[in-house]
Amino acid sequence: METQIYTPKEFPELFNLKSLSKQAVDYHLKLYDGYIKKLNEIQDEYKTINLDTANHNYSHHRSLLVEKAYNYNAVVFHEMFFENLISKPFEPECWLREKIEKYFKSFDTYIRDLNATVRSSRTGWAVTGYNHTDDTIQNYAIDSHYISVPIKITPILVIDTWEHSFMPDYGIDKAGYFEHIIPEINWIIVKDRLQKAISGV
Repeated sequence: METQIYTPKEFPELFNLKSLSKQAVDYHLKLYDGYIKKLNEIQDEYKTINLDTANHNYSHHRSLLVEKAYNYNAVVFHEMFFENLISKPFEPECWLREKIEKYFKSFDTYIRDLNATVRSSRTGWAVTGYNHTDDTIQNYAIDSHYISVPIKITPILVIDTWEHSFMPDYGIDKAGYFEHIIPEINWIIVKDRLQKAISGV
């Protein structure tokens, strides 16, 4: 059984952000590295697992499957979050606005809904996703890294709502965290993700 070895990516742009302090970024990158380390450990351990011991009540096999999903999603969500941040803010292009407004009717309504999604998410993620079923863009609250993850949705914008993402700089003010981070969203990345989702890439 051959498995992929995951390696941490570099995100130098994070240190140029106004919304997050260097200390907060340092903490966050260490957590990200930790998820990658554990994911690789799980992948290696799975190679030697005794499949005959699998059981839905409890088994080592089940535990590895659950923790693989947890750590894998943590890695992917963090990478998407880091990638859709930029220190030089700019307005989203008309094409992206039109796609968003198809469901939300206005871009301001979308931003208000995303704000509410951030505040509604517990320890997890606020995700703007492309819904392949009805060709709309909607917001979703995902708890932990793998609870209430919708099917046939491609994330195009990801905001971390775990406490470690905002408490170093904003305490318990999650709304303040959103207000400072939303101007530093890289809408070009968001547009590119949406185009790939629509084209099936």
